[in-house]
Amino acid sequence: MDPGELLDGMETGLAQVVRTAEAVRNEMAAVTVHLSEAGISLTVNHMGNLIALDLTNTAREDPALGKRILRLVQEAQAKLPDAMRAGVPSARGTQTLDAIVSQTRAMFPEPAADEYVPGGARTRTADEPDDDYYSRGGLFR
Repeated sequence: MDPGELLDGMETGLAQVVRTAEAVRNEMAAVTVHLSEAGISLTVNHMGNLIALDLTNTAREDPALGKRILRLVQEAQAKLPDAMRAGVPSARGTQTLDAIVSQTRAMFPEPAADEYVPGGARTRTADEPDDDYYSRGGLFR
């Protein structure tokens, strides 16, 4: 084989690899997950970062709002591996996509069982005061 033809073939192959890598990078960057639940609507990007958050007035009044938002972000992040598999067609059927999905799953596992109790309710014993602040000898006592 002619060395010039060999080099031309290598350059063509390398150019294709670069085009595929750029397509994969661009497709990954476009992957997002959107979730909505009880007055909270949010979106995370391909890196798991919160990029959009909308709250209804009712949701804003919930004393456990922060905890609910964090929980929903974790749930959205846990959906990223499947979103990557669907949203990166340039790597479909390759070890590259398998590695992307595997790493994303390792970074964003399914959240642990929810400990959220609506209304922040917790049971108290009969001898436990129902006023956390003043029972400890607050400033205005």
